Amino acid sequence: MDEEKFGQYLKKIRVAHNVSQRELAKNVGVDFTYLSKIENGKLEPPAEDTIKKIADYLGENADQLILLANKIPSDYKEVLKSDPQIPFMLRRIGNFTNTQKKLLFDAINDIDRRKN
Repeated sequence: MDEEKFGQYLKKIRVAHNVSQRELAKNVGVDFTYLSKIENGKLEPPAEDTIKKIADYLGENADQLILLANKIPSDYKEVLKSDPQIPFMLRRIGNFTNTQKKLLFDAINDIDRRKN
């Protein structure tokens, strides 16, 4: 998915869910021609709220779609502002290997499970 454009990916998942452009457009509150132009790369990806509606309707991960649209989910901004160490940690993680990232992800999940 990394190299795929938002519109291409949207079309792929829409078709995989056997949903027409008209059906998706109607259920997320946009015109189907607008959706067609996005899928064909003639328009930029929609706003975050529309992407969330699309993800919800198709049962997809909204954060992944928002990031694929080259946008930062709005709630991420609040997390970044909440603690000055978070941006530092993110910069460091960017240099981690995939193995290190998996270890960190597993540790975070383990911590999260223990708090519940």
